[in-house]
Amino acid sequence: MIAVASSGILADSDGMSYAEHKTAGHVVRISRGPGEPYSVGSYAIRVYGANGLDLVAGVIRPRDGEVVRSWVTDLAGEKHLWIWIWTRVAGSGAYGTLKLLDFDGKALRQLPLAAAQDSLLKGYRGHDLFDVVDGKVYRQFPLYGPNDSNANPTGGTRCLELDLKQRKWSLSKHRIEDS
Repeated sequence: MIAVASSGILADSDGMSYAEHKTAGHVVRISRGPGEPYSVGSYAIRVYGANGLDLVAGVIRPRDGEVVRSWVTDLAGEKHLWIWIWTRVAGSGAYGTLKLLDFDGKALRQLPLAAAQDSLLKGYRGHDLFDVVDGKVYRQFPLYGPNDSNANPTGGTRCLELDLKQRKWSLSKHRIEDS
């Protein structure tokens, strides 16, 4: 069984944005760099013990865009976590990126994610939405025709699902609700 902890971005009393995920054995906090703009900078991922006080591991990563959402998947309660970070660049394209970090109980390391095949991206111009639900990863975006403006896609919506074992994207019938 894969447990998923999802969090939107919160703000503390100093206006600092962060997300917090609580799993059976850890607390994971993701925060934007102090004093940095939303559009560019860094984010920190810190993994604490169950009490939320004892730092176990941490890493700082650069970001191009804002951190939109994050998820933590607890792989069958094995004290082994995958931390998913969705960022979206500033600008009219709102291109999204999904990063995956692995926590093995001691350290964090970034794992590569497969790129979607060109055939699945036909009509793509950004405006990505991502979701992690029940151990599945989804990416959804509007489809643009050749004469569409960036503000008016006419080709519908496409959703992709990432097969984590095969490390390959495929079409999905899942729909992500934009919040």
